Amino acid sequence: MLYSEEDIISNVQQFNNIIDDDNFLNLKNVIINSHDLKSDNIFIKNQHYINLFENKYVTETIFNIIKTKFNYQGILENVICKIQSHIDYEDYHTISNDINSTVFSLDINTNTYYNLIYSDVCNIISATRSATRPDTDISNNICTFNNTDLLNIPDLNNRFLREFYLEKQNLLDNQGYLSFIPSYTSDVGICYEHINNNCIKFPGYFIHKMKPYMKFSKSNRISLLFICKNT
Repeated sequence: MLYSEEDIISNVQQFNNIIDDDNFLNLKNVIINSHDLKSDNIFIKNQHYINLFENKYVTETIFNIIKTKFNYQGILENVICKIQSHIDYEDYHTISNDINSTVFSLDINTNTYYNLIYSDVCNIISATRSATRPDTDISNNICTFNNTDLLNIPDLNNRFLREFYLEKQNLLDNQGYLSFIPSYTSDVGICYEHINNNCIKFPGYFIHKMKPYMKFSKSNRISLLFICKNT
């Protein structure tokens, strides 16, 4: 099934603060108290998950809230709680080959901000991009680590300075994303940030991957995937 970048923009929808505080707390308790933690293959690096399809609170109360907010009339076929640690990277994939499938990803953000310092970012750049530390100092305004920083990149000609700023901003943004690519290329994609109590709706056949937090957050990325059949 072919679809474009424009199709992603048109068909992916999100609703922030979708569940009220009481129901969201109850949902977290369901996950915390679950004893049904699984992994598809314990011998390879693989994320864990909990099947919540038999939990009526999830399939009725929570899903009905989602259906109402998105004005959706389809049938729920499965619910998976997906848990990713910082090592649980995944390849681009699809959840369904059915053009009439829809997925709702309800994000639960337990992330805590890591107290970054200059050497942390330098080490990341050196490890991932084979960059070397420059002889010149980085200006103080770039060295500050403020959660309220805008996610725009200044016009920096120095490669290391640019890489430093990009990596710093990625860390401040926690690097938890749901990324989509068009069916005909992997060069251009669209990312949606993993935000607490945010729900993202997308066709199940869209090629995507969920990017976990970096190890500096010391937290798992948690998403509830409601897999549905359109009616």
